[in-house]
Amino acid sequence: MSYSHIGRKIASGCHELSENPTLSLDSVSRSFGDNLVLDDINITVMPGSFTALLEASGCGKSTTLRIMAGLDRRLRGTST
Repeated sequence: MSYSHIGRKIASGCHELSENPTLSLDSVSRSFGDNLVLDDINITVMPGSFTALLEASGCGKSTTLRIMAGLDRRLRGTST
C-alpha cells in the first residue's frame, strides 16, 4: 500500500507558501520482524496545508504518524 499526497493551500492570503515542504517522507518502508507494515510510502506536506490520513484499521496510519513525529527512526527511506 502506498500513500501519495501533496498538501493543498486551505485559505488564500493566510500566509505565503514556500516551495519547500514542511514534511516529506520519501520511499519510506517499515517492518516489525518479518511483517512489512509500510512499503514505499511517499508523502509531501506543504506549509499552510491540511492533510489527513484516512484508511482502514491496521493499515499503518499510526506507524506513519510516529515516523512523521520522529518517534520511530527504524525505517528504510527518508523522513524530513
